[in-house]
This record gives sequence, structure tokens and C-alpha cells, in this order.
Amino acid sequence: MTTPVIQVGHASVGYDGRPVLRDVSLTVAAGEVVAVLGANGSGKSTLIRAVLGLVPLGTGTVTLFGVPQRRFRQWHRIGYVPQRLGAGSGVPATVREVVASGRLARRGVLRPPGRADRA
Repeated sequence: MTTPVIQVGHASVGYDGRPVLRDVSLTVAAGEVVAVLGANGSGKSTLIRAVLGLVPLGTGTVTLFGVPQRRFRQWHRIGYVPQRLGAGSGVPATVREVVASGRLARRGVLRPPGRADRA
């Protein structure tokens, strides 16, 4: 059996003492396509942000490629395009440009996109 790409175990996250996620567990294997669905405010973005370490877990664990998230250093293996980019409200961008922003950690800011980036 291969190591999961993402593994979340019994995670809980809250903001200002208010719980947003409670006892969430998730395993994503290499090659799987996963959709996180739910109503507005149900914690979808919070789950993704917790997996990436952008918001702290109250309880539980997250591993990326078998490595505990706190020790994970191979961020070039992860692509993340947030719902709202900081400059997005006033700067027009194509879909390609927004998606390409998720590849910046892999290719670097000053290098032009290569064949893999365009694919």
C-alpha cells in the first residue's frame, strides 16, 4: 500500500473559541480526485487551510506524503490556489494566470512557465 498524499486524523479547528471543524478525518491517495462539498460557512476552506498549516489545529493530526505537517518541507509538491487572491479584487486575471499562481512554489517567481506549468 502506498503512503497517502494527505491524511487528516480527528482534526478540530476553531476561530476565537468557536468550533468550525469537529473530528474530521480524511485520507487522499495519490491519483485520487476529491471534491469537498458543503454549504457556505461549513468549513471547506478552513479544512484546506488547516491541511496546509495556514490555520492551527485545535486537535488531531495532518500528514502530507507521510510526513507530519509541521515537519513537511517539500512544498513544491503542493499546489494551492486560494478562493480570493490578495490583489484579486482590483487586478484583472485570466483563469490561466490564477491557476498558474499555484505553480509558483515549484518554478519560482522570476522563471517563466515551462511545459509542465502550461500543462
